Amino acid sequence: MKKTAIFFLSILPLVLAFPALGFKPPELEKLKTTKVCLGCDLSSSSLQEAQLAGADLSGSNLSRSNLNGADLTGANLTGVNYQQTYFEGATWSNGETCKKGSFGKCVTETFERLLATKTCRDCSLPYAMLVDTYLQGAFLRGVDFKGANLEKAVLVNTNLEVANLTGANLAKANLTGAEITGIKIDQANLVDAIWINGEKCLAGSLGMCLTPSWSKLVTEKVCQDCILIMIKKPAQDFAGAKMSGSNLRNGSFPGTNFAGADLERTDFSETDLTASSFAGANLTKGKFNKVKFGATNFQGTNFEEVRVAEADAPGSNFTGASFKRALFLNSNLAEGRFVNLSLKGADFSDSNLNKSVFEAVDFGDVRLVGATWIDGQRCTNGSVGFCITDSVVRTINQKQCEKCSLVYAPLASRNLSGVKLGSAKLYRANLSGSNLSGGSLKKADLTQANLANADLSFTELEGGNFTGARWPDGNICAEGSIGKCLHPTLTQMWAEKKCKSCSLPFANLEGASLAWFNLNGSSLIGANLKGANLTGIFLENANLSKANLQNASLVSADLMGAKLENANLDGADLSGATWPDGQVCRPRSIGKCIFPVQEAQE
Repeated sequence: MKKTAIFFLSILPLVLAFPALGFKPPELEKLKTTKVCLGCDLSSSSLQEAQLAGADLSGSNLSRSNLNGADLTGANLTGVNYQQTYFEGATWSNGETCKKGSFGKCVTETFERLLATKTCRDCSLPYAMLVDTYLQGAFLRGVDFKGANLEKAVLVNTNLEVANLTGANLAKANLTGAEITGIKIDQANLVDAIWINGEKCLAGSLGMCLTPSWSKLVTEKVCQDCILIMIKKPAQDFAGAKMSGSNLRNGSFPGTNFAGADLERTDFSETDLTASSFAGANLTKGKFNKVKFGATNFQGTNFEEVRVAEADAPGSNFTGASFKRALFLNSNLAEGRFVNLSLKGADFSDSNLNKSVFEAVDFGDVRLVGATWIDGQRCTNGSVGFCITDSVVRTINQKQCEKCSLVYAPLASRNLSGVKLGSAKLYRANLSGSNLSGGSLKKADLTQANLANADLSFTELEGGNFTGARWPDGNICAEGSIGKCLHPTLTQMWAEKKCKSCSLPFANLEGASLAWFNLNGSSLIGANLKGANLTGIFLENANLSKANLQNASLVSADLMGAKLENANLDGADLSGATWPDGQVCRPRSIGKCIFPVQEAQE
């Protein structure tokens, strides 16, 4: 209330004299009641001791006004005209006091230090009046020049790293060679300024410098080795453009088409490229650090020796892309599509690959240390060529990981006899050459898994899904391969009731009726024929090693020359069967073949 009263008393003379001063009653009332007066004409006003803390006077005209002793703490003075305005004793927007001689500008201790030393790290100089100021080679790292007037200022080789120039007036300023990493120039006026590379900023350079090089890129799609930093222009068409060696850091090009463009050695670091297309583009040796991609089209893109770090590219399509010696470090690639490509020599350390799809991919020696795998698990140390998760380690060391996620698990050439993997997710797991004998794969998901040359003898397969899996003999299991591998050879056997010299290893034929089938010369290694009706079956020279024939009926079966090493014959009825050596098993040959001589002896 006290401040309000003081303010009212301070402007009372203005109310009485506004016609002579040009102070319009509506604007006065607006300033008095709301402390907001955008673009107001307050010229020649007497605002001594006025309480304007937090006021928004952006765009207003305060020329020739008297603000001696006024409180402008936190006020927004962007674009304010204070030519020939008095500020002695006033509290500036940053809380500093304007010293004696503050005419047309607020001279603070910080302001004086800047001019005297050209060194002012992390200084607060919002809305400073620095027109035509010579600051060549100054060290102004982190300075706050918000809304400052630096028109025609000389900033050649000046260090402006992480400085705040939001809304500043840099028209006709010279920034040649200035260090501007991390600078903020939103809404800054750069028209006719000289940019860091010596090019002139053209009309329309608000919050960015649009140089002749930019104009050439837009019109001719050619700009090689250009400096185009901090440009924000969405939805551009740069398809097929030649932009090799250019610097487009800290920019914003969402929805832009870079398809087929030559972007070799181009730097897009800290740029917004959301929903852009790089299909077929050449990104060789490019830099994409902290880039925001979103769902981006990278089909057929060349990433050779590219460096991508801390980038955000969920849902992107990398089909057919080239990743030779590419670095994708600590980046979000979740739900990406990696199809028909090679990852040899690539590095995805610490990146997020959760829920990504990998189809027809050659992982080669890809590095995945610390990456989040497609099932959400973390790839441990040593994950080169594949992702080694805790579940993989547990499977190898404990031979038990029921209901575990083992998608793409690297389990090739392992001794996993007796392993328990019931209901485990083994999608595209590599189990080639591994010994899984006596184990359990009940209800496990082995779709598209690699079981080439694996030993599945006496392994429980009930309920397991083998659709698309590569069977030990190389056959690809057809759709609907539940508990068994369905393939043309098996289909032919059932249709013709014969299959001479066929490959049927580890076939699950438990309880099946194969009476009088002709399977001479076939491979039934590790086949499950438990309880099967094999009456009169022809198995001459067949390979039944490690086959499970428990409780099967082999009455009158022909086993001449067959291999039965390590086969399980417990409870099998071999009455009248012809044994591999040509002898005929006597009646009541249960679990073994009783030869005539043995019967006589007994």
